[in-house]
Amino acid sequence: MKNQSMSQYLLAIKSYIGAIAATGSPLDPKEVIFYTLNGLPAQYQAFKTSIHTNLQPLSLDDLYTLLCNEELNIAQEATAELQNLHLTNPAMTLVAYRGCGRGQSNSSRR
Repeated sequence: MKNQSMSQYLLAIKSYIGAIAATGSPLDPKEVIFYTLNGLPAQYQAFKTSIHTNLQPLSLDDLYTLLCNEELNIAQEATAELQNLHLTNPAMTLVAYRGCGRGQSNSSRR
């Protein structure tokens, strides 16, 4: 997947599937799901585990929809974590103000 969006990644998967199908080789949807999940980065580990342990059969279209939704969830979580980091880490918020308060400047004293 590397630096691709989920839709780009899935388009590449569909292209590979089409190329294999064009040779006349049969494709098992379970193999396609396995291949698709194995190409995902570590951020998707919980998602991959839930799909692998799911007892209900999953269509490729459903998998693609779930993956696009998961991409959005991961992006939202990353944004929320960044916002929380800036709000809850006093060291990060006070760094810019260190030494800039009233009576803190020694540049004019000598």
